[in-house]
Order: sequence, then C-alpha cells, then structure tokens
Amino acid sequence: MRNLITGINGFAASHLTNLLLENGEEVFGVGRNLENNQKARSLSGKIKTFSCDMRDSTQLEKVIAEIGPKRIYHMASVSNPSEAAKDFKTAFETNALGTLNLFEAVKLNKISPRIISVGSSQEYGFVRQEEMPISEEAAVKPVSPYGISKAYASMLAQLFFFRDKLDILHVRPFNHTGPGQAEKYVCSEFAKKIAEEELKEDPRIEVGDLRIERDFTDVRDTVQAYYSLMVKGEPGRAYNVCSGKLVSIKEILSILKKSAKREVVVVEKPELFREGEQLKYYGKRDMVTQHTEWEPKIQLKQTLSDLLQYWREKIQVKKAYND
Repeated sequence: MRNLITGINGFAASHLTNLLLENGEEVFGVGRNLENNQKARSLSGKIKTFSCDMRDSTQLEKVIAEIGPKRIYHMASVSNPSEAAKDFKTAFETNALGTLNLFEAVKLNKISPRIISVGSSQEYGFVRQEEMPISEEAAVKPVSPYGISKAYASMLAQLFFFRDKLDILHVRPFNHTGPGQAEKYVCSEFAKKIAEEELKEDPRIEVGDLRIERDFTDVRDTVQAYYSLMVKGEPGRAYNVCSGKLVSIKEILSILKKSAKREVVVVEKPELFREGEQLKYYGKRDMVTQHTEWEPKIQLKQTLSDLLQYWREKIQVKKAYND
C-alpha cells in the first residue's frame, strides 16, 4: 500500500512511519526543511521524502501527482499551541490553508486516496466539567489560535467529503507522549529535566501547577489508532483518539521521579502557573473502539520510562560530543 505522510519530520509522524514500515507498507513523506532534520535523515533509504511547504499549492500538487498515494495521513502542522499563539498567521496558513491545498491537490490530480486529517482535542475549546468526558457529539468551539486553526481543518474535511465525495475522516487526538517528543511538551520537559538533574550533585527542578489533569496516551498507541481508522473508520466522521482517563501532572512527575537515579527535589513556582487553564480535560473513546476495536495498550509507567531513557541517551550523546 502506497502511503503519504505530510509533516514526515514530526513526532507522531516518525512513529507512524515505523509502524507502516513494520507492516511492510510503502511510505512517502512530505515536510519542510528535510535536509536539516534529524528524524528525516534517520529514515534515509527506508522511505522517499519530498521537501514541500503545505502553503505552496503548486508545489504540493506536483508532489501528489508524482507519488499517486492510496492513503494519506495529513499530519503537517504547527502543532505547539504556544507557537501557534505567538504566530497565528503562520499557524493558520499551515494548519488550515495547508489542509485546503492538500484536498485541492487530490481533486486536481483526479485520484481517490483515503485521507486521515489529524486535528486536535483543542477544537472543542472550553468544556464544562459536567460535560466531560468529551465525546465527538460535543460542540466545536475553540478558544485558542491552535484550536481555531484545527477546527477550520475539520470543517474543510467535512466540506470536501460532502461536496466532492473525497474519502476523508478527521481525528482529534488528546495529549500523547513518548520517546522522541520535543521538550516543549510537559511530559518530555519533565523527563529531560530529570535526566539532566540526576547527573548533578544537588538535583532539583522547578515546575508549574501540578493539579492539572489531562488525558494522556502513548504516541505508539495513538498512531496505531490512526492506522486502524485508516483501515476501518467511516468516512465523513470525526473520531476522538484518547485514553478516556485522567492523570494529573503531579502523578506524571511522581512516576518520573521514582525512575530517577537519585532523589530530585521539586520546587513549585506560582509564577509558572497559567491563568485560565482548565484543571481537568479528557475525552471519550467509545467510537474509535466500536469501529476499529482499538484501545490503548501501553501503560503510562512504560511510556514515561521510555521517554526518560530517550532523554538520557540524547544527553549522553551530547555530552560525549562536547567532551
């Protein structure tokens, strides 16, 4: 099966690539600045990649014509909410207009691949506690620039499904983490800090609000859900991809601390707290499980152990290089 992954140099995309290759499938990738990307270089010889900005409709149309994909996982995105807030124009052009360009490129090339459009749980915006867990029936009313850009992508998926009969379904993943995640996300940030601090004489880390509870899934389970939906999902639908369970940031930090090679002191800093942050936010995964039989398999403790080991190895390589 000929697969195209947009945003091939992304965190989840790298795990999806590995899954598809393990299944004996053919993988093509599209991304920006691939020549300078370590993840893309590590895949050299295993897949064929194309440097292409999703905002460039002409270039994207040519790439789609050359590949002729049977399945498309659309993962190209400005995926960090903080970055999207700082530069909403770029985030919107990439996440929303980039999605429009992809669907138009498929139409213009007169091909009919199955497409998974990857959105975000932030499309739901602020949700009252009594309305949780959040199901796919919840209203889409984003309150962040990132959520808005992904909600537009979701609406475009609906438009091209109903109007143009493209075989599209949309997924809304909640928090996912695991080895390879950038440090700008909370689990990876904690894991990196602990990996760094356990090498010091007086290890300590500063943290924000530990009361916050979120819905975390291992990234390897998340991409397995995408694959299952690609095979069995119903076009025109939006699916939550999540664990359906709450876990506090305090518990995540506790698990990582127990795995540390030495005692790490934690200092809570009120100035790091974010105003207006919802304390609890989690989803309902009934639909994806009913339609595909998918369910998360990797326990949080294993996920965090793998993430911590990833950072230990990365720090050791950097240290050896500097020495």
